[in-house]
Amino acid sequence: ISNYLVGFVYKHWSDIQEFKKTSQLSEIPVLSFKEKQGPRMHFLVIGESLSRLHMGLYDYRRETNPLLKKEMDASDNFVVFKNSFSNHITTMQTLSFALTEANQYNGKNYVDSFNIIDIANKVGMKTIWLSNQGSLGKWENHVSVLAQSAGEHIFINQNDKTDFVPNKYDEELIKPFKNILKKNK
Repeated sequence: ISNYLVGFVYKHWSDIQEFKKTSQLSEIPVLSFKEKQGPRMHFLVIGESLSRLHMGLYDYRRETNPLLKKEMDASDNFVVFKNSFSNHITTMQTLSFALTEANQYNGKNYVDSFNIIDIANKVGMKTIWLSNQGSLGKWENHVSVLAQSAGEHIFINQNDKTDFVPNKYDEELIKPFKNILKKNK
């Protein structure tokens, strides 16, 4: 085992330990989640490498998302944010900011911040993290540390991403997603 690999694994482990140690969950005010129409499922889908510059929903010259457009036209509950921008250029930093109260302006560290998973857990929601990102890798540490907060986490891509060649593609998320739906009816 190389010193690089040992150091890398230790860094990931220590990030998780620091996150657990500084977790703000106990400081989240008492919250309640009232079910108005019985149990419901909510999904947060993050397509972090997608650019709005190539999406028909954002006036790209070709219709690249006809199913989303159809859904948007048929539903009053569909929201398109026209003036939203990424807060960073890398996945790890972007999601660390997007999923916590930390951002590029307030100087907070993501491990010292409330995050969306902890808040959902606090109100009694069942949380499941399904991802094509690796659970451990040169580019995933912050994201996988956040994922550890979920009640269940499923990482389908176990590549360490050091060679930038994924061993699974996003469409392979459909099968575990369907299993989650079936299991949680």
